[in-house]
Amino acid sequence: MPIGQSSVELVTKYGNHLYQSDQKTYPSVTTILDCVAYNQHIVGWANYLGFKHIRYEDALKQTADRGTYVHAFNQYYVDPEHGMPPRISDDLTKIDVGKRCNNFLYELRKAEGYWKTIFTETPFVSHTYEIGGTVDWLAEWYGKTTIFDYKTSNALRDKHALQIGGYYYGLADNGITADQGCIILCRTDRCLFYFFNQEEMKMLGEKFFRIYDYYKDHEEMKSFIASRT
Repeated sequence: MPIGQSSVELVTKYGNHLYQSDQKTYPSVTTILDCVAYNQHIVGWANYLGFKHIRYEDALKQTADRGTYVHAFNQYYVDPEHGMPPRISDDLTKIDVGKRCNNFLYELRKAEGYWKTIFTETPFVSHTYEIGGTVDWLAEWYGKTTIFDYKTSNALRDKHALQIGGYYYGLADNGITADQGCIILCRTDRCLFYFFNQEEMKMLGEKFFRIYDYYKDHEEMKSFIASRT
């Protein structure tokens, strides 16, 4: 169920994720961060795939599919009323996703009795901050209201932390004040939890909004250049 609005709709325009509510459309937190999230490891990865004669676009799609499946299975573990996750037809993807989600499930079971789901995969918009996003999992974790976001990368990245900062302010604008945020790295070898306290989330949010200012300038420049061509 949407947070604080009668309806929130995810729309895609020119490859960007936008959230629409009350006839107003805002960019997603991840779309904003994508404008400065070009990392050197992507170049190295593309070159490595080239040596193995694997198309970068194909590998990127596989990575996206893997992330979608991990989100679906993790949602089922913490919020089973949404039903069984989709069937994975590719055997290699099934093995990869199975390892990642089993590691997450292992951590959940270790914390059994100390967490309670509030909601999962829930979109929001903030009219005050003019942003949107989808919360993977909001839960009471050892007595603290926690924003969780799943990632399938092997290491924590600055973009992940900044996303938590943006979500903190977006949820606060909808009447939900989180005590902490957490990036969950669902890896094949283990599952890692990176927590951020409230003061850290506020600091990350402030840095996120600086990037948002850059994003707005970037979008204006794209429009300006497009008008000249």
